[in-house]
Amino acid sequence: MKTAFIFTGTFWGVLIVLIGISIICKALFGFSFPFFRILFALFLIYIGIIMLFKTNLFKSKNNNAVFENKSLGYKENQNEYSTVFGKSIIDLTMVPTESEIEVSTVFGSSTIYIDSTQSYKIKVNAAFASADLPDESKTIFGTHIYKSPAYQKGGAYISVELNIVFGNVKVVFKHKG
Repeated sequence: MKTAFIFTGTFWGVLIVLIGISIICKALFGFSFPFFRILFALFLIYIGIIMLFKTNLFKSKNNNAVFENKSLGYKENQNEYSTVFGKSIIDLTMVPTESEIEVSTVFGSSTIYIDSTQSYKIKVNAAFASADLPDESKTIFGTHIYKSPAYQKGGAYISVELNIVFGNVKVVFKHKG
């Protein structure tokens, strides 16, 4: 998605079809579809998400999956990953020790791969969401801290903050290579 979504033919095509359906429903069935109220509500949601993530939803960065399916891998100096209304696979197996990573999934689905031999401390913040962790624990609402089997108190580890709102995230072990 290199161009803004609202400038694509798909967006305008869907918009015109919905307006047409709204007019037909009102004329034939007397059913009034509050199209412009729903459009305004979606616009407010869009503005709210921009304010939360400080980014434009329709300008997808390398570390974001917005309205798309995307595979994301670790790159140096890239410590934030976002999935909004999309699906992502995030490979964190190459993250160096003592790194801090933040992963946010909103109205989407993410699969996160971590190295089974590395030390991880994952803080899960979930709101009306599902987080499946390698130890088979599940977080739906609230905060949960997961520590990988290689984690040792006082030792070096990779810190991952996982924020999920109305989404699904699965954290899976994967061997490097």
